Amino acid sequence: MSGQLPDGLNCGHFGNDLIRFILYQYHHQHVTQPLLLKQLLDLGVDISSGRLSTHIGNELFAWFSSTESKSRINVLSCLGQGSDYFYVLNAGAFTYREQQKLPQVLLSRLEGGSDVVCTLPLVHPEVGEVRIETTLDWEKWLDQHDIKNKRHRRIVTEGALMGGLLA
Repeated sequence: MSGQLPDGLNCGHFGNDLIRFILYQYHHQHVTQPLLLKQLLDLGVDISSGRLSTHIGNELFAWFSSTESKSRINVLSCLGQGSDYFYVLNAGAFTYREQQKLPQVLLSRLEGGSDVVCTLPLVHPEVGEVRIETTLDWEKWLDQHDIKNKRHRRIVTEGALMGGLLA
């Protein structure tokens, strides 16, 4: 014989009110997951950090995972798993870099305004894109284009990962 769970548990370990509280704190009050976990434990809620782990999705898909980082690069990398080309410099990548206010000089150089010779066989003029499969090759490409500034490398990498998703 088994009993019925209360309707508020919604087939999970925690009630709807607690779930709403967690979502409100995270999305509307911008409470980080480590602080939220501490707050819940202080309130006597027996919950693990894994229960508060990353969920990426919308009404069309859902993806769950725990990773070491919640950076934009990490999220884009996780979303791009399984794609043929991980880093793609295309119109979407350029738009992203412009939105992130990458310096105009660097934007011009990346759009073909320089005479940098890339030794990696990754340029695909037939589709107007640069496609790079591995992180090691991507790092080499950044170095060959003299992109040394940490912020600039991050923005160009985020754009290329976004371009890979769009491709």
